[in-house]
Amino acid sequence: MEDGVSVTQPQLASALDAFLASPKGATLHREQAHLRISRIFEWFSEDFEGAAGSIREYVTPHLPEDIRRFVQENEVTLGSLPYDWSLNESESP
Repeated sequence: MEDGVSVTQPQLASALDAFLASPKGATLHREQAHLRISRIFEWFSEDFEGAAGSIREYVTPHLPEDIRRFVQENEVTLGSLPYDWSLNESESP
């Protein structure tokens, strides 16, 4: 039987891949060479920087292939997407 960490890591990586493939996770503006990612990465930057050295190094392997290649081959600036605070609102029953 595998331990919880070895089972969870691939699931987390897969979820991150899917998130960064969505417009809520990452958006590339090729003309400006500007990648905007979820503000969550900024808020928890110490965690991501501690794991990979920088936010860019953390997210790049998980970006969709075409965006990943552009980021790796170009001088791309990094920014944050606006956060949708309505996601935190609860609906009344």
